[in-house]
Amino acid sequence: VHGRSLAQPRAPGQALVSATAETPRTSPLATIGWIVFVLLLVYAVLIGGGWAGIYLGTLRTLSLALVTLGLAVWLVLSLRDPRWRPGTAIWPALVLPVVALTLTTFTSWLPRRGLEYVAWAVLLVALYLLLVRVLATETARVRIGALAAMLSLVIGLLYMGQVLVAWIEWWGLIGGLAVPPLRPLYASLSLGGPGTVQTVQVVITAIAIAGLGLAGRRRQLLAGVLIAITAIVVVLSASRTGWGALAVALVLTGALWIALAAREGSLRDRLAERWAQRGVRIAIAAAVIAGGAAALVAAPVVLDRLLNSGTGGRGQYFTVALRMCEDAPILGHGPGTWAVRRVTYTEPGELDHYIPHAHDIYLQTLAEMGIVGAVLGLAALVPVAWLVWRGLNAAAADTRRWAWAAVFVLLFIGLFNVFDFQMNVPAVVVLAALPVAWLDASSRVGLGIGRAGEATAR
Repeated sequence: VHGRSLAQPRAPGQALVSATAETPRTSPLATIGWIVFVLLLVYAVLIGGGWAGIYLGTLRTLSLALVTLGLAVWLVLSLRDPRWRPGTAIWPALVLPVVALTLTTFTSWLPRRGLEYVAWAVLLVALYLLLVRVLATETARVRIGALAAMLSLVIGLLYMGQVLVAWIEWWGLIGGLAVPPLRPLYASLSLGGPGTVQTVQVVITAIAIAGLGLAGRRRQLLAGVLIAITAIVVVLSASRTGWGALAVALVLTGALWIALAAREGSLRDRLAERWAQRGVRIAIAAAVIAGGAAALVAAPVVLDRLLNSGTGGRGQYFTVALRMCEDAPILGHGPGTWAVRRVTYTEPGELDHYIPHAHDIYLQTLAEMGIVGAVLGLAALVPVAWLVWRGLNAAAADTRRWAWAAVFVLLFIGLFNVFDFQMNVPAVVVLAALPVAWLDASSRVGLGIGRAGEATAR
């Protein structure tokens, strides 16, 4: 979409366009492009990226067709306008996982299955580069926060409504009012599981706050509403893994914020400045009162969920993954083979459930791609950490917000996948990539090859 170039000189790490800046004037073609992007993102989160999009062949075919069409349109734009050609500051983070998948496919027990993983990985890399190009445009950068806020409201309210409908049915069956169960009828919208709903809601809310900021009472009020709805969804979804991951991610993110503020010698000043704002004090008081009331009401069912529920067989899945790694420690058994070979490594008398993943992305990586895959995977995180660290120390406030969102989102999802597996859910993958892609699109310094921020279109 043709428009004014964003290739003005900027300080290293500074965002090209502030997320709180005045909405830019856009051409009709840019508006159409943005509408298409919105529709595709909504599809990826609510339809094609959930349970139905994974398990229904028709939707999988539709998703692949949309991916092919989107990449084809991008190719045409790239040929006509050099500003749309791919660029990234963190190319090793994209190359190393593909290298790991390719190497371990050569020695795989099922090489054809590994080739499918390699092909999808290449498509994901292409889609990430396209996302970077889109977020390098003014039109997307100043509107992505509002889009995320809309999705947060829609998902949160829909989930609360689904749970309420199930509760009304339950109250009718028992003939009276009582403290209802959490996650009734395994309520999960179109996302396949309550834990996935929780993950999507938490991540999309963090993205919304990063995109909109907290400047002004209206945005502070909106952020408060989104956080309140997200807190309710977190409780209702009753994912113990999610509860633990969220708590630890908040603690670690807060500890990093305190460490950086103390390093600059401004921790006390920052806290005093925040506390001096009347709106902040009112928000804290309201949060404490609402949280206390919710805790009193939900405490019995939350405790029941924490103390009286099983493990879902995770211990057995972990054991199988470790046995597979012990059998092929260097290159593993090949991408996608854990589910296929699980029964072979299950001893007589042990839990024997057919399930597509090991509920731990790290152990499954060791089982399928061995030490080589794990090392290359960890190495791929280094450029991402470098990009986020630059964002945390940037001069631009919007860049710092997105960097903090990236810290929290990556910690939360990384911790969640210690006891569950969500990297096979496209909705989670897309949302996890958004903060990193925003930082990538705004970065003026890269690790070689083309830079996303050097030139683009509106």
